[in-house]
Amino acid sequence: STPLIVSNGDQGKQIICLSESNGITGIDLQTGKLNWQTPKLPMRTVASPVASDGMIFAICGGGGSGKYFAAVQADPAVSDESRIVFERKLTLPYVPCPVVHNGMLFLWGDKGILVCLELPTGKELWSQRVDGGFSGSPICIDDRLFCVAENGEVVVIKAADHFEELGRTSLGDDCHSTPAVANGHLYLRTFRHLMAIKATPDSIE
Repeated sequence: STPLIVSNGDQGKQIICLSESNGITGIDLQTGKLNWQTPKLPMRTVASPVASDGMIFAICGGGGSGKYFAAVQADPAVSDESRIVFERKLTLPYVPCPVVHNGMLFLWGDKGILVCLELPTGKELWSQRVDGGFSGSPICIDDRLFCVAENGEVVVIKAADHFEELGRTSLGDDCHSTPAVANGHLYLRTFRHLMAIKATPDSIE
């Protein structure tokens, strides 16, 4: 699980780290001091944490699926009793990372179950099966989620409070990677190829 750097309010920045043995931790970026720590996690971590509106979203699991999810407050001043905002133990990804967009959290599972949660409550808005197995993480461009299935099919889902599949495109090669966006291009890497797709002028802000 790759660490994440977030704001520490008026006190600089902190590194958010995940591990089974140390739980979710906030560490001061300048001094290395431990700001806060949750109890240890029940299983190992692969997906990286995601931050939004002062909260950290973290997942652990095994055997091809997530087993435990926690939304925690990143503010070092928050008490240990109030640190965890909500938890979830069903229908979770293991390898793909979560995505936050417009007050919603999207959990795209390894086995093709996509869940949308309301923030900050964690209430489930919808859950839908998306055909395919997924090792890469989804990304959000405008109001669309893009994720590449292991068979190389790019799946596009509307990032909204209701499920809507917008389209699928085959890359013609297997893929376990996450798309990247930079300089007006969408970059896709399969087992044998690297592709750069240029955005139309109207879609570049």
